[in-house]
Amino acid sequence: MYKRVASPADEEIWQKIEAYVKAEGCEAAVLACTELSVVRKELSLGSFYFDPMDIMAERCLDFYEKRGEIKKRG
Repeated sequence: MYKRVASPADEEIWQKIEAYVKAEGCEAAVLACTELSVVRKELSLGSFYFDPMDIMAERCLDFYEKRGEIKKRG
């Protein structure tokens, strides 16, 4: 578990955590905390990480585009 105590996020600690979970066989990680969405952006975390907030936002946009309530994105 990552406990954030400083801003910006500590990249060295984050890399150690990532190396550990990958060594344990983890193939992907869910950033299931609002604060971790910020860490993802600060450290430019890659495709190993899934952010539920981003996924839900995309699904909402898709839903309202299909209903014609918002314009299609580029």
